[in-house]
Amino acid sequence: MTEINLEKKINNIKNKLESDFKNKELEQGKYWDTVDQYLRDENITPSNGKKYSNTKLSLEICCKLENKLQLKTFRGIQNNYITKSEENLQENAKKDINQFIILKENSKNYLKSEFESYSVHEKEFDFKLEKYINSQDITKKNSEIKNFQIFYTIKEKISANYNFIKEVKKPEFLGKYDVNDIINLIDKD
Repeated sequence: MTEINLEKKINNIKNKLESDFKNKELEQGKYWDTVDQYLRDENITPSNGKKYSNTKLSLEICCKLENKLQLKTFRGIQNNYITKSEENLQENAKKDINQFIILKENSKNYLKSEFESYSVHEKEFDFKLEKYINSQDITKKNSEIKNFQIFYTIKEKISANYNFIKEVKKPEFLGKYDVNDIINLIDKD
């Protein structure tokens, strides 16, 4: 495939996405599916009947296109939404995003009331946050995985205020690697 031909195909995808995002949002999963389909439509990735024939490539392209097209991601209770502008969000998406914002703020306030200081054991922090999130009416219908995603997103957003007291963790192996080592290396700057 010549570089000019490939450039034309990539521009076709960008133009289609620009059109897709005119005055509306896409749920994150729908955005990924759309980009994957456009890659197949343009014969950039194989069209072998399998969705995400090259998952890594598709997701990498999705992320690059988000930056290139200046798309924004908003977190909701049920979905993540991708859009060009907050004004383009439909009412149901705005409601979902607002519910997440309220849950995040309420979680933050709940944890403030539970802990006397910002120095806490991470395990206790996690336990209280997860219990609080799972006790809320808006999360009761969710799957365990969905609530786990919400938990980690909220934890990431509010835990910067806390000083986690380091605990000595027992080795926990995933294959030949200690899970604690994996997590520590991910956290390493």
